[in-house]
Amino acid sequence: TFGTPEDAATAVEQSAELFTRLENQQAVEDVSLDGADAVQAYRYSSGNREGDALDGYRLVFSTGTSLSVIDVQGAGSEAAAAETATRLASAQVACQTGSTCETPDISTGLDGQ
Repeated sequence: TFGTPEDAATAVEQSAELFTRLENQQAVEDVSLDGADAVQAYRYSSGNREGDALDGYRLVFSTGTSLSVIDVQGAGSEAAAAETATRLASAQVACQTGSTCETPDISTGLDGQ
């Protein structure tokens, strides 16, 4: 946690410089996450599959003074990684903002195939 929500949001905005750079990391434009104060997303190659396939997705977001990071690696596709990360992050935001804390369905596309 950070001292102020603004400090947490600044950390999200600077996340590309604050966290270890991922293989083939690319910033995702126009990403949003309902209930989050700030959000950044990155697609990358996890190294869990052959070649340079983009099979990983990282979401960095803040709610109030809390900063969270969700990483999904080695998914069947970039889309599956992004969908899974978004479902996990949405559930985390709900918990952090006083809503229900439910386990999301994350079974789609995580078999690495």
